[in-house]
Amino acid sequence: MRISPREEQASERPESYTRKQLFQIRLNRQLACVVFVIASLNSLAAFSARGREPDPAVTVRVLNYAGAKTSVLVAAERAAGQILQDAGVEVIWFNCRLDASSDSSIDPCRQPLSPSEVVLRMLTNDNRRGITDDAFGSAVPPVLASIYYEQALWLATRTGYILHHLVGCVMAHELGHLLLGPGSHAESGIMKRHWGAKELRLMDWSGLHFTPQQAKLIRAEAEARMGRDSKDIVAANPIDYDRTW
Repeated sequence: MRISPREEQASERPESYTRKQLFQIRLNRQLACVVFVIASLNSLAAFSARGREPDPAVTVRVLNYAGAKTSVLVAAERAAGQILQDAGVEVIWFNCRLDASSDSSIDPCRQPLSPSEVVLRMLTNDNRRGITDDAFGSAVPPVLASIYYEQALWLATRTGYILHHLVGCVMAHELGHLLLGPGSHAESGIMKRHWGAKELRLMDWSGLHFTPQQAKLIRAEAEARMGRDSKDIVAANPIDYDRTW
């Protein structure tokens, strides 16, 4: 598009505009600058996202023997998944059917475990089997974790803490044991052995996380499992879904 010398000259004369018009021109220029900056940042973010390697993934088969409400279970999985995602690991959840009517030939939950899969059970207090009464979960690395749902429900009812926050953090803690291995308790953070008032407050504010060092180890283990052969899994296959362990 061309601009004739006359039009160009007229556009340079401020006296040809009212104060209101000049204010609007300046405002439009400022808005245009803001839009340009936002567009540039979005382009940079898109470029970075394309260039970044995808996070390693772990699949969790969830066995809800405790009869936890679906809404609570899904919200807890979302909370746990976010904690692990913050550590650089994606979690894929499979809420498995427990009835025997499902066709084992097509049900992914009844197939042998792949190297990147683990099992998480939601249990009642009747299934503790030697686990102390104050424990909210337990883990048997490398593939089996348990959550004692009734204990979490009792604490949430008694204290007012949000149930799915509590269950989600316990899930993340126990999955952390599966990925970090034995002896993985820490002095602080989500892998602390005993949670007090401080940890419960952090839990309710979504402030419990893995440490940077733990996150590094978790990512490395998740990547290693994705490249591992199925024969290296130390677990009974196929998993027996029709009874608690």
